[in-house]
Amino acid sequence: MEYVIFIWDGLPQNYINVCLESLRLYNKTCLIQFYCSNTLIVKAYEKYNINFKMINKNESYNRLQYYKILITKRLCSQLNDNDKILILDCDILFQNNPFNMFKEFPDNDFYCTNCIMSTKDSLRPEELWKSVNYKVNGGVWGLIVNN
Repeated sequence: MEYVIFIWDGLPQNYINVCLESLRLYNKTCLIQFYCSNTLIVKAYEKYNINFKMINKNESYNRLQYYKILITKRLCSQLNDNDKILILDCDILFQNNPFNMFKEFPDNDFYCTNCIMSTKDSLRPEELWKSVNYKVNGGVWGLIVNN
């Protein structure tokens, strides 16, 4: 099975609609877990066949990156080996099925993307892009469930 986790603690935004619409254009069957803090999110995006859950403020400590890891760990313990999970930010425009990367790199079980700010593609001066300390983009990562 294929799963996507989104977390958003704000109000509905047009770019979230674009994200969900483009994801469903290329993948109609993945199971989406959308954690939110406002019921307006549910009303705005329920047409995309999403499993909504409220963010647990006592567990998240208002640190959403930590909460992403916590709920991903929990989800993994409930899934089968070889299930695929993508943990994504809500500001993405999909131009293809994001689960294709699992087929493209079948020997991996953890997937992450580099921050463009740490590459020459950032169009920033070389001394700036080479000085980036955190080269991983925390908004796009995934894994294949296994022990």
